[in-house]
Amino acid sequence: MTAPLRKLGSLLHKQQLDRDLDAELATHLELAIEENMQAGMSPDEARRRALVRLGGLEQSKEEHRDARGWPALESILQDLRYAARTLHRERGFAIFAILIIGLGVGASATVFSVLNSLLVRPLPFKGPQQPGLDSQQDAHRR
Repeated sequence: MTAPLRKLGSLLHKQQLDRDLDAELATHLELAIEENMQAGMSPDEARRRALVRLGGLEQSKEEHRDARGWPALESILQDLRYAARTLHRERGFAIFAILIIGLGVGASATVFSVLNSLLVRPLPFKGPQQPGLDSQQDAHRR
């Protein structure tokens, strides 16, 4: 139960966790560079080999972010924020789209109600499946 809560917390404290990750990766990179320089490499070669050993800074960051959070949820939230910004910027389009969607939902509900009452629900007559029942009752009444 703590893992999902930790992942949810990573969504809420993303900037702080990213700063901590940057600091940790920088420390690992510096230690690897020093280690390579002590092995007799030039500073440029030591940095290059340290980056290769870490797998690249950005790749390592992305792997860590994916492991600590929910990438699919983060992507959905990012898409929703983008959509909200776009709709806020294009207010006329947003109003038009909302009206069209409202009309579509209203029309669909109306068509469903009519078809449901006519085709799906049974008719409110006794024995509607028996043909000619009403005509036989009319004949007895005459």
